Amino acid sequence: MISKGEYVSLEGAIASLRRESPEVLKGIANTINSADPNAEFNRETITASKHGDSIPGFAITYGQLGAYLNLAVSKYASVLIETEMGVVESAYVVVNRDWLARQREHAVRQPEVAKEIAMRYRVSKGATVSPIQRQLEDQDPKAARAELRKLNIRIERSLVIRPDDERDAEIERLRIQLDASSVREKYLAATVDASDKAIKILTRENDQLRKERSSTQLPPASIATRRPDTKPRKLSNVEVRNEKARACQAQVKERATSLWLHDDYAKHRTTDMVNVIRRLADSEPDWNLPKNDAVLARWISSSAPEFARRPGRPRNEK
Repeated sequence: MISKGEYVSLEGAIASLRRESPEVLKGIANTINSADPNAEFNRETITASKHGDSIPGFAITYGQLGAYLNLAVSKYASVLIETEMGVVESAYVVVNRDWLARQREHAVRQPEVAKEIAMRYRVSKGATVSPIQRQLEDQDPKAARAELRKLNIRIERSLVIRPDDERDAEIERLRIQLDASSVREKYLAATVDASDKAIKILTRENDQLRKERSSTQLPPASIATRRPDTKPRKLSNVEVRNEKARACQAQVKERATSLWLHDDYAKHRTTDMVNVIRRLADSEPDWNLPKNDAVLARWISSSAPEFARRPGRPRNEK
């Protein structure tokens, strides 16, 4: 169970920063993008929560969060964010409130961010509407942090409602995805229809061929001299089990051959491919793999590339 007071919605926090202090948002984005893009955030810093419960398996890297912040800086705060487990709604992603406050304080101390903030308030000084915060001109870092704390309080108290133009852009993007899905569905429907027609044509041709063969059979007298066909012998349980094993072995061998042709598995040894096949067996209920990895390796070794059959270590010689 995630404490509501300890975390704040990523979508809401970024949207508020974009409206209230875009310079600070830009500074946070620069800090995140300067880190290792492949490093993952601690679950105590950034996590995902749905209906108050943590989403299991959630993980996000600095590069993925940096891409989300870059989009927020240049365009809008998106309702979707790419994570290690796939695309997730940003409303379900929550960040630690204290960590976010530290990122704001660090961003406001950046010279370019402080300069942009001072310029914005200098321009707004002569406007007819009073600015939200007093001018930051000629302020030292300590005074700037005090202004930032006031800004944080205002952001947290405000009701986050995304502007209509941002929602319209998101709706348009989702409509484009829906149209693309409709095109794919139409193509699949046309392919199925064409296959159905081909099956009907082939069925009619087979029926016609059977009729032609029946008309050219031997006379009844010669047919009568034939021995009656014997009743097919019922297979034993051992034979049935062997047939299933041979069919499973053929399927596994075919799957391993196709995986070796793929770039992601082209350098796998036979033992590595055994582990891949066992993971795929969870989605193949008809497979009955041998419990011994050595037996499974012999199944696929005949279709393995030459390098995959090489021994991994030299044998110890006495």
